[in-house]
Amino acid sequence: MSWTFTNDPANSVRDRVRILIGDTNQAEPLISDEVLDWIISKEANEILAAARAADVIAAHFAREADIAVGDLSIKYSSIATRYFELAESLRQEFSFDTGSSDSIGLPLLAREEPRDPLFKLGQFDVEGG
Repeated sequence: MSWTFTNDPANSVRDRVRILIGDTNQAEPLISDEVLDWIISKEANEILAAARAADVIAAHFAREADIAVGDLSIKYSSIATRYFELAESLRQEFSFDTGSSDSIGLPLLAREEPRDPLFKLGQFDVEGG
């Protein structure tokens, strides 16, 4: 398992996604490079990749039991809830994004050049029919 953050979001998709999910502290890594790269490959854009990564992190914390020893307590359920909320917030940001075609919030298909329509008026007309 490897974990890297180069602090170069202008040139690294992985860094941009790590920034969106708050996974920039090497001393406390939340998700491995391998898992993050797989998530990025499955999503059409970085905001949705970050949302899915937040879901994965939330699922990890959701399986942990809350711990209390004396005055010290760790509420993993709270951490899980916050990551699920982050995932939802990122999905809302994606759905409301109205930026330029260079925006990371637009799906890859929206960045492509316009295509000819699949169907057009009169396409099935037969001459002389």
